[in-house]
Amino acid sequence: TFFDKSRLELKQIVSVIYFLCAGVIQKNIAAMLGVNHNTIQDFANFLREEYSKKFIHTDSKLGGNNIRVQVNNYM
Repeated sequence: TFFDKSRLELKQIVSVIYFLCAGVIQKNIAAMLGVNHNTIQDFANFLREEYSKKFIHTDSKLGGNNIRVQVNNYM
């Protein structure tokens, strides 16, 4: 899995994903977890790449009944 490539512990990985989804800025995540900001930035970029691979190569639809989804294409 992509977790094997990380220098972060599994607990930290789950925390980073949670905090990123909650909108916490990377600088604050780094401070809360006691790691370097660059580590969080690298991991966030890595996650973005992995998500992109999944969604670009999958015929999946976003949203559902009565759910509006807004997508920004800035890649």
